[in-house]
Order: sequence, then C-alpha cells, then structure tokens
Amino acid sequence: MVSLEHFCVENDLPWSRAIEAKTNTYIELLLKYNKTMNLIGPMDKEDIKSKLFIDSLVAALAEKPSGRILDVGSGAGLPGIVLGIFFPETSVTLVEPRKKRADFLSLAVRTLELKDAVVFQKRIEMVPPDTYNYVIAKAFRKPVEWLKIAQKWTKPEGVIICMHTSESIMETNLVLKNTLSHKTLNLSISKKEREVSVFTINATTPDQTQN
Repeated sequence: MVSLEHFCVENDLPWSRAIEAKTNTYIELLLKYNKTMNLIGPMDKEDIKSKLFIDSLVAALAEKPSGRILDVGSGAGLPGIVLGIFFPETSVTLVEPRKKRADFLSLAVRTLELKDAVVFQKRIEMVPPDTYNYVIAKAFRKPVEWLKIAQKWTKPEGVIICMHTSESIMETNLVLKNTLSHKTLNLSISKKEREVSVFTINATTPDQTQN
C-alpha cells in the first residue's frame, strides 16, 4: 500500500506538517459522517489516504492546479477539497446538488479553514456563469459530455481536467478531432487504473464538442 507522504515526496507534490494535519482532520470528518451519510463506502483511515487522496492528487501530476478551481459533482470533496488542502494558494468552488453532501462540504470547508472556498448546492447548469483556471470532475459524465459542459466555465487558456477510465478516451479523441489540445497521464494507483486527461482551451478555440 502506497503511503500518502511517500507518494507526494516521490512525485514532487507539496507535503508539510500543516498539510498532514489537515488531511488527518479531513479523514476524521469523512469517517465520522460516513457512518450516516455513506460518503465514501466502507473504508478505514489508510484506505482513504492510499486510495481516495492519492487518486485525487493524480490530477495534480497531470497539471498543477493554479488560480481558481471548479470541482463539479464534488460529492464528499474528492478531488476538490484535497486539492485545496495541498494547494492553499488556490481558491476552490465545490458544486454538489445533493443537500446532505453539500452540507458536509460546507462543514469541511469551515473546519479545515480553507480560504476562498465556496460550496454551491446546485446542478452545474444552475451555477452563475464564471471563468475558472482549473475545471475538474471525477467520473461526473462521459468525457465528451463533460468537455461540452466544462468549456462554459473555463477561462480562456484555462485547463479542463477529466478523470476517467482508459477506454473512454478513445471516444473523446474521435469526437474532438484536434479541436482541443490535450495530454494524458495514465497511472495505476492501488490496483485501480486511473487515466487523467488535461484539455487546454485557448481564446480562439471554437466549441466543436457538439459535432
């Protein structure tokens, strides 16, 4: 089992005692409220670190977060809250339509003292138009659908992060037809294959994902 600290050190990701303390606080919140809200399924502390947290940080290996982050379908805060803990210089917007989970996210933001973090208890389509530097979702929709949605909230020259299975990128490549530039990182984490694609939007790129 890969330790969280070892993963961060080996991959040149931020790690400090302050980050460790906040991850532990977040884990305690997840474990406490998981009993009544089924936030993450049956997991213990080490499972959360080695699976959920590392899985969330794979996105940062593909593209380091900067500026304003939008996490759509945040659920229990994965990956949005994890990215907020490890990259405190960013601001994080968490979008989650389910009230109980949105309430949990608000509690986590307050408890962890994440500055410039906000929770929207809405569907993404109901979130006011805005521009973000880093727009991310984990298994929110199929990649093609996600790209179509995400471009509406992505700043020119911002990035869209798509966390998906290895099979789904084939469909995405066929539909995009070089409309967006992208790179893909494929890692095996805790016996689970996770593919992360980074799509770059530039000011002159038309939205052709509907074609």
